[in-house]
Amino acid sequence: MNRNDKLDEMQVQRKNKIGSSCFMIMFYLLFIDIGLHEMGIRWMAYPINVLIIISICMAYYLIKIIWTGSYLGVSIKNQNSRHVIGGIIASVILLISGIIISILFRENTNILSNIGNTIILIALFILTILVIISLGNISRRKSDSGED
Repeated sequence: MNRNDKLDEMQVQRKNKIGSSCFMIMFYLLFIDIGLHEMGIRWMAYPINVLIIISICMAYYLIKIIWTGSYLGVSIKNQNSRHVIGGIIASVILLISGIIISILFRENTNILSNIGNTIILIALFILTILVIISLGNISRRKSDSGED
């Protein structure tokens, strides 16, 4: 049942509880969206509204399992800290290059038609995920140090 053998039973239970609550949140948000659509209220076009609802639920799921320490197993200590730091540095470089490109090639068009703005959005997304993982590692280290 559990493919990740590095998670203990409590972490698996937390992860399953968070996953089922996120599924229920997504279920109700999609039904609210359908109800709003039937009432004539369209807050976004069809494929984008479902994508946004799923992305919000997935982001909540990732933040919650990282916050509770159920993302990485108990045997993994700081093996990924170098990768996270390298990812943050690469994302900052990507963000700076996106800002430079968007300043040099300034256009008055759609936000995603300019490659610089797209690079900025991707870099901010990657930075957000890496910061969440880093904060999860820090909170796990703090909670582990109190048990020694």
